Amino acid sequence: MLISVLKGIGFLDSSGVPTEKYKAYKNKSEAKTVLGQALKISYDDLFLANEKANELSVEKLKGIFATKTGKGAAVVQKMAGTFKALAALADFDGSAETAPEDVGEEIEEPVREKKKTIGADFHYNIQIHLPATKDISVYNAIFKSLKDHLL
Repeated sequence: MLISVLKGIGFLDSSGVPTEKYKAYKNKSEAKTVLGQALKISYDDLFLANEKANELSVEKLKGIFATKTGKGAAVVQKMAGTFKALAALADFDGSAETAPEDVGEEIEEPVREKKKTIGADFHYNIQIHLPATKDISVYNAIFKSLKDHLL
């Protein structure tokens, strides 16, 4: 989950390599400002809904996330909680003036991705309950069918 969040805010690229934005965040004097800028970009839909999204309560954030994503209550709760926790560590007032210029160039690719997902990756786990049998051909047929239909 943490890796997905770091990718979502542009601190890691799609292959998990730290970006220039993450390197700028490691500088203690710029960390809060870099994080604020990253959140404004990654959660641009949220900030379009409310310019002071970082000051909203978790309940109001949940409402916005629910409207924007159409996800269920549990997912929306986690999204709002994650945003609120990150926002508490960020400086939103100085992000435009003090952020390094090269960070802005690194941001271009994650911005296009985040407009679609608002910073979340979802994974599905599928459970298969197999019948109790000693006939291996039953299992082979089930797995062949899964392979044919899922790939």
